[in-house]
Amino acid sequence: MNQKLIVAILLFAALAGAAFFRLDGRPRIAALLVLGLFAVKTLLAVLKESAG
Repeated sequence: MNQKLIVAILLFAALAGAAFFRLDGRPRIAALLVLGLFAVKTLLAVLKESAG
């Protein structure tokens, strides 16, 4: 697996952990959704790059 992808996913996880413990209610949900979408988009971009 690509080293940059691993670092990016770990950074998204760290940001999600910080958002989970620092935010409450709707802002927490929104932040986690946005970070999750960025993580999926990053993963799909890497998979598309490696396939093509």
